Amino acid sequence: MPHCMQCNAMMRRDEEVCYACNARVPDHNPKKTMAQHFSTVLTIMIVIVGLITIGSMFTDVFPSFTKCVAILCVLVLVKKSADTMSEFRKDL
Repeated sequence: MPHCMQCNAMMRRDEEVCYACNARVPDHNPKKTMAQHFSTVLTIMIVIVGLITIGSMFTDVFPSFTKCVAILCVLVLVKKSADTMSEFRKDL
């Protein structure tokens, strides 16, 4: 049987608000937000560009090393910025 995180009152599974303190109960299986999906896509892109950057050091098939490093830096900055913005929106 679930308990309220605020006041430790016992609750039914179908209740969304605690009867004792009116605190909202968090979802058991929260859905992923668009920001989390975007962060996953960015992480995959960073890994791919990192591998291409390593490959560009040894072959001429890939773009130049400096271009790959620049793209990698931009992707890392975009991911950090997106993560910061999604954390800010979570607090609201």
